[in-house]
Amino acid sequence: MSSIAPRPRVTGIHSIALRVPCYAEAIAFYRDVWLLEDMGERDDSHAFRTACADHDNLLLSSGEPGIVNIRAFSR
Repeated sequence: MSSIAPRPRVTGIHSIALRVPCYAEAIAFYRDVWLLEDMGERDDSHAFRTACADHDNLLLSSGEPGIVNIRAFSR
């Protein structure tokens, strides 16, 4: 018998915050290539939304590359 609890299955991403080394280029990429809705600057980040979202889905900030925060749906 295993004592390890089953992990929830991720069924979607609510939002993600990323640090990127090339801030201006990353903003242009998500705006021009992925066609995310550009919501502009928020504090020290740049915000984007997908077509059907009522909240920011992607936040970019300048710095060493990495994931700052991720919120996922699970079941």
